[in-house]
Amino acid sequence: MHSRIFVLRNRNDIAADNYSSVYDEEELQKIISIADYVTLKKEAELEADIDWLAESYEINIKEEKFGLADSTKTFGIIYSSDIQKLIMSIKKVKQSCLDRVKKEIRKANPSLLSISCLAYPRDSFWFEIPEWGFSNEIDLLDYLEQKCPNEIIITESYDYHM
Repeated sequence: MHSRIFVLRNRNDIAADNYSSVYDEEELQKIISIADYVTLKKEAELEADIDWLAESYEINIKEEKFGLADSTKTFGIIYSSDIQKLIMSIKKVKQSCLDRVKKEIRKANPSLLSISCLAYPRDSFWFEIPEWGFSNEIDLLDYLEQKCPNEIIITESYDYHM
């Protein structure tokens, strides 16, 4: 199964030419311990990955060109109204995880490994968030609810396979 890692930044990061991941592919593979490999997607492939993310969470992600020190790049931006939709969508995912955990706990001999995997999915989208770190969608929800960003800029994507 393939999925994606999205690098999230803000305008201050981009103004400072800090739009790339702080991790290399090998480090990302170690972080997602179930990944066979991790590969940076080409800039031209970012749009398709952003579309996949938008469809998955039923949100709109706008494209915007940014002038950088040595080039111009197009990134995806999630604005505040769609951040609220993203929060609601991830809350549904979280509730589904909790429901599956409850079902597992009710079994005569519940599996702690299953509970762990159900509570904290590792096979979905991952996000690198400035000042927050490397996060799955459940951690992204915590970030969004606690930091309340006005916008999120998606600057890179990585393919990973497990």
